[in-house]
Amino acid sequence: MLSKHEYRPKVFLAYGSSQVKDLLLHFVPDTLEQIALNKIKLLNGQVVDKVTDADFILFIHCGDKVGVSYLDIAKRVQKLMQEKPVALVDLSENYDYRECLLLSLVANNTPLSQLLSYAGWNSASNSIGTALAQSAIVTLQAKLLPKDKLPSLYAQNITFNCERFLDDWAYEQKTRYKLKTYRSSTASMWTIPLPIPSW
Repeated sequence: MLSKHEYRPKVFLAYGSSQVKDLLLHFVPDTLEQIALNKIKLLNGQVVDKVTDADFILFIHCGDKVGVSYLDIAKRVQKLMQEKPVALVDLSENYDYRECLLLSLVANNTPLSQLLSYAGWNSASNSIGTALAQSAIVTLQAKLLPKDKLPSLYAQNITFNCERFLDDWAYEQKTRYKLKTYRSSTASMWTIPLPIPSW
């Protein structure tokens, strides 16, 4: 779809902190910045140096401590949302929902319905790829569709984001966290002995 319309999305990269771009997380041997650059290249997109030149902002947060306030980062996201559409990748270094940005965004009265995309599921690569793909499709469609079709596009996008809030944050970060704790306390119940071959 993007190549058919010769659309090369212009992406401004932003991070929750200066350390986030150099983080290496589970499952992928690349830093978060390397993952983002690779995914943007796959889209035939381009990184821009100024927010004003971007089609959208890819904002990558990765919390690493429970009990730390992320309200300042939430305020930055809200401010950026007033300049350009924001694709938010909301990661947790320890797969703990309390390290994610979503609760701070809610506490800050950030209009979540205005996020271009939201992703924060099982791996940084999947999350960044999902957020970028969704954002590229929506921003392209917003350029192509007649104005009377835009409310439908935005409604579908909000619906998809709500699914992401439920699946990525509520399940992946919050519920799975509890299952992980439960599993470690009942480790022997989860171990199935394998039969040893007699040969």
